Amino acid sequence: MSRRAPPPPLELDFSGRRPRPGVLGWTLLAIGLGAAGTEILQWRQGEADLADRDAIVERLRREVRRSVEAPVAVGAPQVSVSEQERLPALTLAGRLRADWGAVFQDLDGAEDDRLALLAVEVDGARGLVRLRGEAKSLPAVFDYVAHLEGSPSLGHVQVVGYEMVTIGAVELVQFNAVAQWEGHP
Repeated sequence: MSRRAPPPPLELDFSGRRPRPGVLGWTLLAIGLGAAGTEILQWRQGEADLADRDAIVERLRREVRRSVEAPVAVGAPQVSVSEQERLPALTLAGRLRADWGAVFQDLDGAEDDRLALLAVEVDGARGLVRLRGEAKSLPAVFDYVAHLEGSPSLGHVQVVGYEMVTIGAVELVQFNAVAQWEGHP
């Protein structure tokens, strides 16, 4: 029988002898610390900026409270406004008070699946509403106009022009209409 050689002795060294970190390790550590320092600096600057903004908001709130609580002087001089300045301001205020919701509600209520309204232009000075849209057929346009004619906010609706166009394989009617806005200021 052949004699076997004994196994080599086991070396279990837990003493912690490791090679020293190389240049790459130290470089990565330095880059990581620099990035962390930059983020901390930006965070602190952000906190300082936020504190400044909070102080400004608080100061403005105090000023608003003071101005609301301040008594109005009786007999304070009124600023006179000339007729030339007053008339355009009153006209604009009347236009802004107009019932826009009723016009758009009537336009929306008149639409159906055969028609798409593409543009609405309101001329408040003349009381006109100009409409541009596309429909699947000419009878759909006339049904739309008839429905608008019966609405409370629009009247005297007229088709001022139309054109048959083919987009792809679909034939459409592009139309322009004008209506009198009954509730304009």
